[in-house]
Amino acid sequence: MEEKDFDALAAEQANIDSLIGKGMDFTVRTSAIERLFGSGKEKTFTIHEPYTGTLDLLADEFLKMEIDEEALTENPIRQSNRIIKRSAEPMARVIAVAVLNGRCWVELTPYRGFVNRSLINRYTNYFLRRLKPSTLKQLALIIRQIMNAGDFINSIRWMSGAIPRTTKPKANLVEEKQ
Repeated sequence: MEEKDFDALAAEQANIDSLIGKGMDFTVRTSAIERLFGSGKEKTFTIHEPYTGTLDLLADEFLKMEIDEEALTENPIRQSNRIIKRSAEPMARVIAVAVLNGRCWVELTPYRGFVNRSLINRYTNYFLRRLKPSTLKQLALIIRQIMNAGDFINSIRWMSGAIPRTTKPKANLVEEKQ
């Protein structure tokens, strides 16, 4: 029997494709009050590939987060506290927007809608109080993968004509040389 070489890159791509297609579940421990009212010990949330409008909201939140590596190196404790203060809410908002996905949009007409900020704020506050930094790290990695930015960028390349087309005439045709 012939052994096939393991292609780590192909395996990683297959894993990402599966994640994008199926989404990812994560659980959050509920508060004592929630358990009292029969909510159970944990709540499960699912993150699916975001719609383009949701992708726009996520990118907006990511742009609000910035780390000055030089300042962090000079004074790690003080700068880390600044980063936490400045980025905790946007991180929780990223999780909220990713979980809500299409549900964070309210349709006014078939062609117009607006973002339901109060719903996003409710989920943001919930995740701000319930998620630990270790969970945030895992979710951030998953959201970046599930955002599927590569396919989005490639679709823009195709639409803009940046990728050579098969119907585009060649610049050095045989007829032109003669």
